[in-house]
Amino acid sequence: METPFDNKIIKIIIIGNSGSGKTSFCNRWTKGSFSDKYKATIMTDFSEKIHKYNDKEYKISLWDLAGQDRNIHTTKILTKNALCCLVFCDITNIKSRNDTLKWKASVEENSVFLNTKDKIPCFLIENKIDLVDDDTKKDISELSEFSQNNKYSGFYRTSAKTGENVDSIMDSIIAYIINKLDEFQKQGNKIEQRKSVFELEKKENENKEKKSDDCC
Repeated sequence: METPFDNKIIKIIIIGNSGSGKTSFCNRWTKGSFSDKYKATIMTDFSEKIHKYNDKEYKISLWDLAGQDRNIHTTKILTKNALCCLVFCDITNIKSRNDTLKWKASVEENSVFLNTKDKIPCFLIENKIDLVDDDTKKDISELSEFSQNNKYSGFYRTSAKTGENVDSIMDSIIAYIINKLDEFQKQGNKIEQRKSVFELEKKENENKEKKSDDCC
């Protein structure tokens, strides 16, 4: 069975409370656009973009999941084959940051990285930095501590409205995923090599035993 990596398709889950800017972020990265008109996502929105990394093209598929609490238990089906999750919060709303933990837990409970037992990497994305002053924006100590204590793979701050950091965030996260996939593939090749050596040794031993039996 082919994996999303074999097809050069990278599926990324976008999740978090309603109003945290998930859809705006997706539109900003895929279309370069932003709208002040708020429209709640119903179940899931999809958007795609071709991204080049190391002279190879990948189709990045963003799955923007609805942020209402009633949808938190629908992640099992929607996260299938996802390779990463971006958990969004609003920098002006401390509750939305704390709520990222329930979304993260739901994703980790219902998905793994490819066919391994590893959890898919989750990144904390704090949006709407255009609404705070420069001092607040630059002070990342509390956000860093929150991210580390809750075992996020990393954290970023962005503004979907102005586009600040949007491209650099996606560049960084996609590179992280591809490098992780490359390592996974190398480990898989090593396992196959060990299996081949084992099978060869087993066959040689069987031939030796057969020859021994024949001569007696």
